[in-house]
Amino acid sequence: MPATVRKPLKRPKQAISGLFERLFVISSLNLNYSKGFNPKPKQEFASPLPVGAEGDNEWTSVEILLQQEPEESFLQSVLDELNRLSIQGIHFSKAMLFPIRPNEKKVKLMPLVSGAQFELSLTASADQQSIDQFLEQAKDLIDSLPGTVEQEDDNRIRFSTAEGAANPFKVITEEQLEKWELKRISVHDRSGSDLSKHLEGSATVSIG
Repeated sequence: MPATVRKPLKRPKQAISGLFERLFVISSLNLNYSKGFNPKPKQEFASPLPVGAEGDNEWTSVEILLQQEPEESFLQSVLDELNRLSIQGIHFSKAMLFPIRPNEKKVKLMPLVSGAQFELSLTASADQQSIDQFLEQAKDLIDSLPGTVEQEDDNRIRFSTAEGAANPFKVITEEQLEKWELKRISVHDRSGSDLSKHLEGSATVSIG
C-alpha cells in the first residue's frame, strides 16, 4: 500500500520501519509472522526513505491471513483504521489485496523499483537572482546523479533518476537543504510505470 511520509517524521529508516510495524501490530489485521525466537510481521518496503526525507507515494506491504474472501469494504476499513492509528506525518492513501498462492513466486516490491521521480523547490519566496541561482545549482546536482529534468518553473524543478543513479538525498548538502526542499514523488519500474500494475493483475480487490 502506498503512503505519504511528511517532514515532521524525522526518524531513521529502522525507526520508520518499526513504526509501520507497530501500526500493523496494534491494528485488527490478522498478520502473518516470521518464525523463530523473535517473530516479526512479514513486511516489506519498496525503497525505504532516508532520515528526515519526504515522500508522496511510498510503498509498503505486509502479509495477512484470511479465512475467506473479504467483503468489498475490507480495504477501505483497513485504510481508515491505519490512518486513525497513525501519527502526524504518515498517511495511507491506497490499499490493495493480492493472494500468495502455494508453489507460486511471491511478488516482492523492492526488485520492482528501477527509478524514482523527485521534486526540488525553494523553501521561501526569492528574488529573480536567487531563483536563477537555484535552478542552475539544482540542474548541476541533477546532472551529477545522473538525472533527467522533466518539468521546471520559477521555484520548483521535477526530475527523475534511473537504476544505478546516486541517491539525491545523499548528494544534496546541508547548506542546500537550508534553502531547498527535496521530496520523492514516486518510485517506478523499468518502464516508468507505477508499481501497482504489477499487483493489480493478481489483486482480489483493489481500491483507489
